[in-house]
Amino acid sequence: SPAVRGQHSKLLKFCRRKFSNFQNPEKKSIQDAIYNVFMRSNVVYSTTVITVAIFGGLAYDSVFESLWKINNKGKLFEDVIPQKFPNPPEGTGPDEEEEDDDDDDDDDDE
Repeated sequence: SPAVRGQHSKLLKFCRRKFSNFQNPEKKSIQDAIYNVFMRSNVVYSTTVITVAIFGGLAYDSVFESLWKINNKGKLFEDVIPQKFPNPPEGTGPDEEEEDDDDDDDDDDE
């Protein structure tokens, strides 16, 4: 039917406009550069994938951790404990370090 053909031709024109960037020589040179730098060698490609995965995971974690802290401000453990217990017992403060006792050394048997 003519209505279907009209819609079909509109879709084709839309696709040609949207995906004509792939024919652009400037875009192709960028694609070639990315391929030559990151994907030409299997070792380089694997290293790139692992590096992006590690740093991407760290970035993802830090972004969502900060969003979580912003959205739950005042409800988190680190926010509630100083309010409930403003004067902690001696020896339990955050700046006090534990001293290691050497009572468990068995080398002093002589």
